[in-house]
Amino acid sequence: MWKLAPQWTLTLGGRQEWWRAFDGFNENALGTGTRQPERTSSAFMPKASLAFQATPDLLLRGSYGNVTRFPGVTELYQRTVSPSGIVINSPDLKAEQADSYELAAEYLFGAHNAHLAFFHEDRWNGIVSQTDVTVVPNVTNFSNVGKVRYNGVEGAIGLEDILVDGFDLDANATYTTDEILSNQKNQRYVGKDVLQMPRWKVKWVATYHVTKDLTLSAGFRYKSASHGQLDNYDWNTETFGAYGRNIQLDLRGTWKFAPNWTAVAGVNNINNYRNYLFAPYPQRTFFAELKYDFGAEPLFRREEQNRP
Repeated sequence: MWKLAPQWTLTLGGRQEWWRAFDGFNENALGTGTRQPERTSSAFMPKASLAFQATPDLLLRGSYGNVTRFPGVTELYQRTVSPSGIVINSPDLKAEQADSYELAAEYLFGAHNAHLAFFHEDRWNGIVSQTDVTVVPNVTNFSNVGKVRYNGVEGAIGLEDILVDGFDLDANATYTTDEILSNQKNQRYVGKDVLQMPRWKVKWVATYHVTKDLTLSAGFRYKSASHGQLDNYDWNTETFGAYGRNIQLDLRGTWKFAPNWTAVAGVNNINNYRNYLFAPYPQRTFFAELKYDFGAEPLFRREEQNRP
């Protein structure tokens, strides 16, 4: 980190990775198989951030990062056949690379804070997994997508002691657009949306500190539907195998009833919304917790005896 001037700060970083994939072997039903060739590679991933303290309450920041993700063992070598599904490996997968840019502003006003960011990312050879649920058994395979572009905006705000003392509100929202720009293996995917990337994500949490020991909170989450197939033909997102929208309300209460003891109770998805992320996620769920903190002040303390 360098302080270039009283208002300017430059932060530089980087990560070096060495990658090796070896001893890959795929056996067939006859007891023979294919021994996959060893592969090695390396990548340096630089990062940089330039911050400008425009006023005591306003910080502006520009950031850049480059990242490389090498294929994993499952993507390269796992090949399975079972009554429930077939997984096809891809030993020739390329490494995934991305250039990410962000312009952000952070503003403090009293006890409150706000954040606004615009982001852009170009990604090459993105590694995607697709499951074809139109056949039985289902077939899953891994492949590279030539180039994908993401653009979006994210906003967040944190408010303390609004309306009444002890009532806090935190909220954030993200809007993202994405597009497949090139794909040599299948040109019909060009111009389509990428997989599992919802347009909207919204979340807010309201917290009321009734006393220093009792806290009540309510949270709301929204996520728009997204595609699970590169051709974007999966228009019915409210069914098994799809990635549907989610509208969920959660409630939670926390009570520290003794110096070492905390009780928690609540309900997730109180509106009982059925959310599909390939398979249906849990609906209305009740939970309770009881926690003992060994590091807290003990409930009973033995008085030390006076020593001569």
